[in-house]
Amino acid sequence: MKKLLGITILILVWFTAAISAQDINLSASVDRNTISLGESITLQIIVSGNSSNIPEPKLPGIDGFSISSSGRSQNVSIVNGSVSSAVTFSYVLTPQREGKFQIGSATLNVNNQAYSTQPIEITVTQGQAAAAVSQPQVQSAVQSQSSGNDLFLDASVDKKNAFVNEQITLTIKFFHRISLASQPQYAPPDTTGFIIEDLPPQKNYLADISGQRYGVIEVKTALFANSKGRLTIGPATLECVVNEKAPGQPNDDFFNQFFGRNKKFVLKSEPIAVNILELPPQGKPADFSGTVGKYSIKASLDKNQTETNQPITLSVTVSGTGNVKTIAEPKLNLQNFRKYDTISSLNIDKPNYLVTGSKTFKIVLMPQVPGNVTIPEISYSYFDPASKDYKTVKTGALSVAVKQGTAPAPRMNIPSSNGTQVLNQDIRYIKTKLSGSLNYKPFYKSTALLVFQFIPGLMFLGFWRYNAYRTNLFSNKGRVRYTFAYKSALKKIKALTQESIVLAPDKIASKIFEILSSYLADKFNVSAFGITAEEVKHKLLDKKVREDSIEKIVTLWEELQFVQYAPSKAAQNQIEQLLSNTVETLKSLEKEL
Repeated sequence: MKKLLGITILILVWFTAAISAQDINLSASVDRNTISLGESITLQIIVSGNSSNIPEPKLPGIDGFSISSSGRSQNVSIVNGSVSSAVTFSYVLTPQREGKFQIGSATLNVNNQAYSTQPIEITVTQGQAAAAVSQPQVQSAVQSQSSGNDLFLDASVDKKNAFVNEQITLTIKFFHRISLASQPQYAPPDTTGFIIEDLPPQKNYLADISGQRYGVIEVKTALFANSKGRLTIGPATLECVVNEKAPGQPNDDFFNQFFGRNKKFVLKSEPIAVNILELPPQGKPADFSGTVGKYSIKASLDKNQTETNQPITLSVTVSGTGNVKTIAEPKLNLQNFRKYDTISSLNIDKPNYLVTGSKTFKIVLMPQVPGNVTIPEISYSYFDPASKDYKTVKTGALSVAVKQGTAPAPRMNIPSSNGTQVLNQDIRYIKTKLSGSLNYKPFYKSTALLVFQFIPGLMFLGFWRYNAYRTNLFSNKGRVRYTFAYKSALKKIKALTQESIVLAPDKIASKIFEILSSYLADKFNVSAFGITAEEVKHKLLDKKVREDSIEKIVTLWEELQFVQYAPSKAAQNQIEQLLSNTVETLKSLEKEL
């Protein structure tokens, strides 16, 4: 019997681990599947699960594309002491040649459980861009000996003197007016002493230099020095094969493609020295943690009324321009609260080649005394390199009405600030008097054990049926898109709602429009790129959707396009109304579909 009980417990432990592992979801999508040379696509990888500490997935080697990170957004929620999180990692992919390509599976390993995304097919066409303008991002300045000024590199920084942790923008330009026989091989510079952030998108354009027309590829990178002193951005190297003009042949790219000669060149940039200044000690606030840039702070509570020993969540968000990864948790001066460990979420964006974003700290607090309890104002100090002095921003004080509670403290899965995990209450009294008889029947002789023996089998059958359902679901890409379209749209809208306070109306409307068109494209199993309102109307009619619902979709579609192209006429309340209308429209449409 003991052996059987042990086996049963092992099965239950295994099954619990399997169910827990399934709490992680990993998916990947692109904004379009067909592009031309000189254009870019956006790859988004979404990871969600019952953890606030979600690692970044490992990207596959993507042949035929250069790839750079364009930011990340994260949403963390705490419900009844349980933490869940969803992180969207965004990347910009720029094609380097035409053809059909496959973005392989992104992978993630959590608790020894492997997850992967489905491969994505991409078609790259020649389009109207010249083949020579579709070369990869490169660095620095050198001339080709055989072709004079036909091929050279240029590298520069926007400032030679900067403070510690202040953004330095490295700009790299590749100039060319001759054909390349193969894809250049690029080795980036040594940037020891800097934290690096990609700054997409890559720019492709034409430029006139001394009366000569060049194709230019421009790439920017943000550098943040982590120590004072003189730092050097090392030389970058580009190895390329040039298709030279054959002797006696006309200077024609098409003709030289067949009769020209190939010659290898190695281009190298000159090192760039920058002077990193120490942050001044004068006027440094006591709570300064090293953040440099320009920031603001806000705080809110999830509810204004509660009872003693019942949790509330304090959210503190520090947002602005700078190396947002270095934002530290603001110091809190709390009394009459039990404080649990803080859970943080990071959001990064890179508009106009500036690193911006926010860091949100969610703190679970447990009121210990009744009354009108106040959370004092929260301050955050940073160094502003523009004015060369320290600044402090503050939130207002928050108050919460606390009633005397009768229920014990709920179970919390979040460690308290002293490092221990509080499950119910701190003190459990020893009972000196026992009630009930001690002459009970042993468990192994009870009928409960007989019933208990069937539980693992039922659990196995349930797991097998669930696994068969998921296997059948994910075998059909269209069915996967259809099934998860609504859930994915709501997650994106929720994340956008938090970002809407710092985004321009046209950008918010553009993001709402992308969410709406992606949802409809997933439901119809078509590409979201190029989908029109008329096409949506016909497909909804085919699916027997009511005409009034179709009219709401078309009206919302037109309103979003109007705000995108006339942002100056959009007010904040209109943007909020658009978000609300989108949620209600999707909810109504989901019921009909």
